[in-house]
Amino acid sequence: MPHVSRHKLEKRLLGEMQERFIAALADLSARGEMDDFLSDLLTATEKVMLAKRLAIVLMLDKGYPFQIISRALKVSEATISVMRERMDKGGRGFDLVLKKLKREQKIDRILALLDRAIRVFAMPPIAGKGRWRFLSGVSDA
Repeated sequence: MPHVSRHKLEKRLLGEMQERFIAALADLSARGEMDDFLSDLLTATEKVMLAKRLAIVLMLDKGYPFQIISRALKVSEATISVMRERMDKGGRGFDLVLKKLKREQKIDRILALLDRAIRVFAMPPIAGKGRWRFLSGVSDA
């Protein structure tokens, strides 16, 4: 969990710092520039946390149940609930990113990767003899 100092900054100063941070991000146009900046700024744990939050939003948008998201991403249902609440209470930023990913058809690639993780513990798509063969890589054909 991130730690924020209990020593509060003056509101005006904090607002100015946040504005400069957003401006710095907006000025980074190339993917490599953004990657370099975020690698310097964030720890590996923070990058994982942010990536998981985005994946939660993508999966919620596609209608995945909390339990499946929790097991696939190894996050608590409380975390998923917080992200759902943020989406419901505004989520303009989420909407922008989701639209951009859908327009660029990147969302399907991300969900395909997540789908592989989900298949390990989700119910098989068929019933009857051989329904668990997908776990061993043996096809029914």
